[in-house]
Amino acid sequence: MSFSSTTGPRPCSIVFAFIYSAMNVNAFLAFGATGALKITYLGLGPTEIRLVYIAVNALVVVLGPGILETAMPYAVALSGFLLLVIVFRTQRRIWAADMAARQPP
Repeated sequence: MSFSSTTGPRPCSIVFAFIYSAMNVNAFLAFGATGALKITYLGLGPTEIRLVYIAVNALVVVLGPGILETAMPYAVALSGFLLLVIVFRTQRRIWAADMAARQPP
């Protein structure tokens, strides 16, 4: 099944939305386990992400929308890899906190 820009979203956009949702789920589950809501991962917080969005929009204005079609598969692959790194680091942090809580005084 093929999508065109006039009939619906492209598969990369759907995968990108899934990865974004998975990052949100990771943040909320970590909050439930630790009681602390962490919004900055890998040194990137909301402000830095907004700056990335501004840079991407500027590139689209200068280079045209075709740049998104070229770059989107790479952005999805990078986001997927970063999701794995974030989940692994979060899991390791929660496990260490759990093991520290189990140590007798």
